[in-house]
Amino acid sequence: MSKKVKFFILGSLILLLLNPLSLRAENLKLDVSFSEDKITHFYFAVSNYFQVPKEKIVILKKGSILKEEELPLVLYLSQKKKISPEFIIDLRSRGYSWYEIFLYFGLKPEKEFEKWVVIYQPYYGPPYGKAWGYHKKHPTRKIIFTDHDLIILSNVHFMSNYYQIKPIKIKQKLDTHRDILILHEHLFRTKHRIKIR
Repeated sequence: MSKKVKFFILGSLILLLLNPLSLRAENLKLDVSFSEDKITHFYFAVSNYFQVPKEKIVILKKGSILKEEELPLVLYLSQKKKISPEFIIDLRSRGYSWYEIFLYFGLKPEKEFEKWVVIYQPYYGPPYGKAWGYHKKHPTRKIIFTDHDLIILSNVHFMSNYYQIKPIKIKQKLDTHRDILILHEHLFRTKHRIKIR
């Protein structure tokens, strides 16, 4: 087999392998690819809401221990305190809880998410409703939110604003879907009128 033929075959194989990736990147650029999976849709919405390039979202997640649903919390803190998301992710990877990260930046989670907790408190029950009621009677006592609490609250904040849905509705839907990314995919497909498989 001649060198030209070998190069032609090798070049064709490389093009075949790279073509789906280039198509995928092109679809993301055009913002028209609704056939991507729920993670891509989540990145797309987070990117739009926080005005951060999609490529940056992918890089932040790829090089870290974060779960996808933690990205809104990272970007919320980053924009609130004008701190690089990488620094926040570094604190998280060193073992800081989300509550400790809030305190590190001089923020009190109970104050940051006060209006969100109050809005859907009646639907939450323990720990939110009970804890918040107790906090109102004993304001000197702290409510310590778990990492899960803060991830949920930040996603309710993000999705209710982005999709213009009342937080209480997001919470009710979350009770049905349980998984944040599945709920988001449902909201995304509803907004863009994409058939849910």
